[in-house]
Formats: sequence, C-alpha cells, structure tokens
Amino acid sequence: KRMNPLFEITLGGSLAKNKQESIETLIKDESILSLLKPLGSLHVVYTAKIENKTGRIFFLEPKDTTLTDTYQKVISQILTRITFYPIEKGFVTSGEITIDYDSN
Repeated sequence: KRMNPLFEITLGGSLAKNKQESIETLIKDESILSLLKPLGSLHVVYTAKIENKTGRIFFLEPKDTTLTDTYQKVISQILTRITFYPIEKGFVTSGEITIDYDSN
C-alpha cells in the first residue's frame, strides 16, 4: 500500500510544450487532496485551450460526459488553478489535460 495517494496531472498535445507554473504545487496541496479523497479514484481527460497572452485556460471540455456534478466540481477547482507562463507567439494553445487520482 502506498503511503500517499497517487495524484498526477499530465499535459498532452501542444500544451505539453508550454511551461506551466502550478502543477507541482497543486499535486501537493492538502486542500485539493482532501477534495479528491472522497472520490476514491479518478481518471479524466479534458480538452483544453489556453490564451497565450495570459497563460489562463479559457476552454475546458471533458472527454467523458458521464461525470457526476460532484466530480465536475472537484475537477474544475483543480483545472482552474493550473496556469501557464504567458507567451507572445500566437493567440491560443490547445491540448489535453489528464488527471489521475487513486487514494489506495
């Protein structure tokens, strides 16, 4: 049995190339972990778009549309805290954000 729950956030597509500043902090955040714990386990993939100039996510869509409201609420609290370093080139970067969590 693991001492700590598994909690990973993975970036895919063009997003993987953009430097982000918050994931390392997020996966150690006790308030986020306490939100995830009641869910047991989770594997979700979201399509995401970020505005390059601000580094903020402005579009999110789950690939799995059967997520309950509880899951959606927790996930959106996590995703809205992911920020990227602003870049001057282009307007929008698209990709995927995957969240894996297992409390066991």
